[in-house]
Amino acid sequence: MADTKLTGLTIITDPQTADEFYIADDPGGTPLSKSITFESLTKRNLTVPCTLTVPEGTVAFPDVHDLVTASTHVTGIVLPDGAATSTLNFKAVIPEDLHATPAMAARIRFMTQAADSDHAVRLVVGTVGIAVNEVLDTAPTDETEVTAECANATETMNEAEVLIDLTTDWAAGDTVVGHLTRDPTDAVDDFAGDILVVGIELMMDVVGSA
Repeated sequence: MADTKLTGLTIITDPQTADEFYIADDPGGTPLSKSITFESLTKRNLTVPCTLTVPEGTVAFPDVHDLVTASTHVTGIVLPDGAATSTLNFKAVIPEDLHATPAMAARIRFMTQAADSDHAVRLVVGTVGIAVNEVLDTAPTDETEVTAECANATETMNEAEVLIDLTTDWAAGDTVVGHLTRDPTDAVDDFAGDILVVGIELMMDVVGSA
């Protein structure tokens, strides 16, 4: 093929993940011609903190928990042990600069409020992505339940990760609304104590973000 100036090439305004770039690799002063895909070149992990709120009509939430060992206070929302399911709400906005719909998970940071020994809580995340001019009063879709192992010491931070199915057409700029529930009557939930949810964040594998 004849040589062509860069200015003479067709400009791509929407690069695809499999598009390749030329690289002159230089390991130890020995240049080698190689290639890299757009996906590999731009892929990175992005986290978006969520705002935690409580459902309408909920009482005694949020709670401020006294950390005895550190003489400080940690704010959060309690999902209690008991005979009923408890729920908290969360929301975030998907960044605008996404090239494609990313893989996503919700990471839940929580703290046990009682001494524990190899027990777990059962958590469910439900989500829905809403674009501008769409009705927010839409029922979230529940994801697969996760069993979150509690740490073997009281007032110890732990985390659970819930994969989110994005086949419901989430897109850049959408507002994500969701809920986190705990059902202490589930047979798997054998932790006889409350947990304090300190924060939730969305984690995305971003491709093509600036």
